[in-house]
Amino acid sequence: ERAPSWRTAHRVLGIPARLAQETVRTFKRLQRRRAREGEMARRVSVKVLFKDVLWAEDGAQFGRIAGEPFLAEVLRDVATTKTLAVTTGPAPTGDDITALLHCMKSDRGTLPLVLGVDNGGAQKSNDVSRYCEREKVIVLRNHPRTPQHNAFVERAIRELKEESGLGSGTPLRDEAEGTERLQAAWRRLDNLHERPRHGYKTAAAVDAAAVLSLQGGIHVV
Repeated sequence: ERAPSWRTAHRVLGIPARLAQETVRTFKRLQRRRAREGEMARRVSVKVLFKDVLWAEDGAQFGRIAGEPFLAEVLRDVATTKTLAVTTGPAPTGDDITALLHCMKSDRGTLPLVLGVDNGGAQKSNDVSRYCEREKVIVLRNHPRTPQHNAFVERAIRELKEESGLGSGTPLRDEAEGTERLQAAWRRLDNLHERPRHGYKTAAAVDAAAVLSLQGGIHVV
């Protein structure tokens, strides 16, 4: 049930305005707590056991060049946490996304069983849909305005920002500077950062050793 305004409570209940305000604030806090508890009760976690079962892709702003946004697209293998690609440039088109996937197929020798993406125009384009259908890749889209559904790549983006010192408002001289800083951060994260979840191995080491499996590779609990 929606909380009434304090003015309504003041008028209907005939209580002082300050008491009405405090009462409505308390009611709203209880509503938010119940909503959080309900969300936690319904929440599931996803653990991907093998590489190339689920890749996650998304874009973000990593700075500004003469007032214009500096953008990058990030692609990560969820099981190994290895960042597979970081591309910079204008906001991508559907053709850009399919070109990225095609390059990764050539480089990695395969495409994922599942591709996790958001609801951006490029990701929802017919180019991407047709390409994934042809290559038998399942497209897993976020619910609108729910970045938690693609938390794997959101974490990759956050790590890249922290490692590179870049953020949405960081001033950059040109695209070359932003790209160089991102590429350096990407190399360090994959090759030097020992991750507790991998037994203190790097993402690159885990990815190199992981066995490819396209069946039974996702557990939902």
